[in-house]
Amino acid sequence: MNARLCDVLDRFYPGFLTCHVLVETPEQVTDLYTVLLDGAKVLRFELPRTAEPEPLEVETFSVDQFRQMIGQGKFQLMLDRAIQDYLHAYADAR
Repeated sequence: MNARLCDVLDRFYPGFLTCHVLVETPEQVTDLYTVLLDGAKVLRFELPRTAEPEPLEVETFSVDQFRQMIGQGKFQLMLDRAIQDYLHAYADAR
């Protein structure tokens, strides 16, 4: 994960423990991200390529809501793996 994304997440979602980038789509002016925070919240947003970017068009979903949106398939497997990684990391931290 790049420093710009970490800075934005720290500013706008303070206190998160882990972040898994599920999708990163670079575009000319903005980058599109879908991110799993702490194994429980999915964020989808655009991040301008500016010095002090603020996320645009932010959508927040619970994992269950997001799972229903994406249906079955490869993307759901990626989501499930990211959640498993979070759960293993959290269990190891205890």
